[in-house]
Amino acid sequence: MQDVVPKRICFVGLFDILGFSNIVKNSQLGSVWKAYNDIKTSASFIKSNLESLFKKKIVNVENFSDTFLIYTSDCNNKNEEDIDGYFNSLLGVCDALFHSANSNGIPIRGAITVGEVIVNEGIHIGKPIVEAYEMEQSQDWIGCWISDETIKFISAKLLERHTKGNLILRYKVPFKSGEIKDCYVFNWVQLPFESDYDTGVLRVKPGHDWSAERKHLNTRNYIKHVTGTIFKK
Repeated sequence: MQDVVPKRICFVGLFDILGFSNIVKNSQLGSVWKAYNDIKTSASFIKSNLESLFKKKIVNVENFSDTFLIYTSDCNNKNEEDIDGYFNSLLGVCDALFHSANSNGIPIRGAITVGEVIVNEGIHIGKPIVEAYEMEQSQDWIGCWISDETIKFISAKLLERHTKGNLILRYKVPFKSGEIKDCYVFNWVQLPFESDYDTGVLRVKPGHDWSAERKHLNTRNYIKHVTGTIFKK
C-alpha cells in the first residue's frame, strides 16, 4: 500500500446513459450490448489515435455500467499549449461518445470539469469527479455542460477558436429544478437537420413519462437552436 498517492490536475468528463435500466428492460439484450459496445469502442478508438499522434497517453476512458469517465493526463506544470492539447483531446473523446450514441439511438448526458484527482489501483476520487456527477445529474436534457472553472483553465485563444467554430456554445441550459442558466456547453449537434436526430438520440419515445418527455422537448429545442441558427449562417 502506498503511503503517498500521486495526485494530478486534470480535465474530467463524466457521462451517463439516460434511462439505461428501461433500455435494458425494453430492448433485446443483444442490441443493447451492441449499442453499448459501439459507444465504448468509438471512445477507445479516439483515445488510441491520440496516443499514436502524441506518442504518449493523453486521455483515459473508463466505464462503469451506464457511466463513462474521461480524464486527461496531469496538467500540473504544463505549458499553455499542452493544457489546451489535453482539453482538445478530451473534447475529441466526447465528440466520439455523442456521435456513436446518436448513431445507436442512445441518449447520454454529461459534464466537463477540472481539478485535482487521485487515480490509483482502480480508484478514482476527486472534487472534479463529484462536481461532474452533480452537474450531469442536475441538467434536464441530452447535452454536456462545461464548468466555468474549466473555461478559465484553457487559454482565451482556444476558447475563442472553439466558440467561433461552434464547438463550444453559450446556451440557456434547462435544469431539473426548473431554472434556466446561461452556461458554456459542448456542442454535440454536428448534423445539419433536426430530423437527423429523430432516428438518433430522440429515437426512444418517452411515452407517458413526463420527465423523459420534458428532456426530449428541451433537447429538441437545443437541436432546433443549433440547426436553425448555426447551420443556416
